[in-house]
Amino acid sequence: MIDAFILSQIFAGAALVFDIVSFQLSQRKHILMCFMLSAFMLSIHFYLIGLYTAATIGLLSVVRFIIFIYTKHINFLYIFLAAATVIFVVTYQGLLSVIAYVATCCFTLGAFQKNDKWMRLIIAVAIVLWLIHNILAGSYMGVLIELVFLMSNVVGYYRRYIKPQEPLNYEDI
Repeated sequence: MIDAFILSQIFAGAALVFDIVSFQLSQRKHILMCFMLSAFMLSIHFYLIGLYTAATIGLLSVVRFIIFIYTKHINFLYIFLAAATVIFVVTYQGLLSVIAYVATCCFTLGAFQKNDKWMRLIIAVAIVLWLIHNILAGSYMGVLIELVFLMSNVVGYYRRYIKPQEPLNYEDI
């Protein structure tokens, strides 16, 4: 029988595959479906290593991504923040629970931003918090997932907001 930790890393590896695939998609619905599958795999991953706050937050993320396919109504922000708070209180296991809770609140707040720049910055904070969480939890694949997400976010932010725009050369047209 496979050790629970090894099995957890396999589920996290599957989550990474869904995340990588999502970076290549262009339709919002398909991207969110990949995120939903990734969150489900990560939920199983965290459950297998005994991190019940993170596992339950992962299930909440699955629901969040399903709802995001259809709407981003502001009332859902409050519903998801309240649900995360209930999960945190019920499953509290110490510092890792605190980090998972704050990370998911940041991600949820970021996801509801109308301004892409603020969304990316707030979600970057969430990613760094999940990275710290996964380092402390000893989840190697979880660390890899967050590093890939962080690099993708930084590259996207750089391309959109930092890199100087090259002037259009009309001679090339």
